[in-house]
Amino acid sequence: MKTASADSRKARLTPEGEAHWLRLKQHLEWSETFSLGFIFSSHPEVVEIFKERLAAIYRARVTKLNTSLPSLPEELTTTLLPLLLNPSENKVQLKQPFWLDLSTESGTDWQRARVSFLIRLNEQRESLRRTLHSPVILILPQKERYDIKTLVPDLWAIRDFSMETEQWVKEPPLQLPSDHQAPSRILSQTPQDKSMIKEWERLMKRERKDQGFLFAAQRAFKAAMKTGQYELAASIAKSQYDFCIPKKETPEALRDLSVSLNNVGTTAQAMGQWEKAQQLFNESLETRRNILARVGETPEALRDLSVSLDNIGTTAHAMGQWEKAQQLFNESLETRRNILARVGETPQALRDLSISLDNVGEIEQSLKKYHKAKKIFREGLNIARKLSKEFSELEAYRSLESHFRDRLDDLEKDS
Repeated sequence: MKTASADSRKARLTPEGEAHWLRLKQHLEWSETFSLGFIFSSHPEVVEIFKERLAAIYRARVTKLNTSLPSLPEELTTTLLPLLLNPSENKVQLKQPFWLDLSTESGTDWQRARVSFLIRLNEQRESLRRTLHSPVILILPQKERYDIKTLVPDLWAIRDFSMETEQWVKEPPLQLPSDHQAPSRILSQTPQDKSMIKEWERLMKRERKDQGFLFAAQRAFKAAMKTGQYELAASIAKSQYDFCIPKKETPEALRDLSVSLNNVGTTAQAMGQWEKAQQLFNESLETRRNILARVGETPEALRDLSVSLDNIGTTAHAMGQWEKAQQLFNESLETRRNILARVGETPQALRDLSISLDNVGEIEQSLKKYHKAKKIFREGLNIARKLSKEFSELEAYRSLESHFRDRLDDLEKDS
């Protein structure tokens, strides 16, 4: 097997490309089990940027994006197909997403192999859905898009989303997507998704709502986000917010309120409404500071605080507010150091710390503070080595090492 690679670190996406990237990312973040996506492209630079960004995200989450590709056309059915239908127990537990870029190889043999692979996958679709608990993204040549519905109609019917790329690469600095750009087409829902949304709709009709409504709304929110129904997700999140507002300001009620604010902010961010998202994340942050003042520095309260700091930092970074992002990510980093000191070197605490180090290091690198960035990434590498040594049976922890090595390699090139 081989792994596709290209140096697209310096490339940038157009605003439309950023909008499509954001919606792909949001969909995968809310996919908690099997989902199938198609990307049709004749723009390898765009595909490579998407892949590299997703790979970095999954490395930071202590898992790995599976990008294995066959070297020969016949290996699509002899090697890749069994890998999907009979994954190892380790890969099942890690829920590794599959990023299968079959768009770059040309020629009659590869075209026939792709058709054969898709037909076999179509025949085994139910087995695929039962076996895999992670997303599968198939990238295919743009010119073959219209053949898919005819060749593999059943496989096409169970897709969760599809996207057709355009030439979204540019060299100037990153620009933000506007509020008016159309979303990528995310089309189907699982029966479970539909039932969760229907349950929320049923409970919404009740005049009196209890805590069970909030739990049902959270499940429906995740289902709507996963399937790209951002306006519906925004309505669900607002219903959570409306439910939480009249409640007494107990720590539990305040935490529910902070979650609802985060959810409303997440939908705003998904629709390119960056300033609105930042405002909502700020409100959630203030609520969580209030909780912290009431309950003290418990690990849960501190972790919630760090998540809110990261959310605002991410929007600030996206809007080019690098110094603000730097301040927020640094506070999140100190908060996670505090958690580590309280709970000890648990895998969760170490992983969270590595994410904060990655955020801070990236900002320092963006600000051309290369010495600070190098120090931060080296600390992240040491944590990754510690996790890899202690949990050597998990490939995901080992991949964290390569992530920080890549960061340091990139830094050497920049400096």
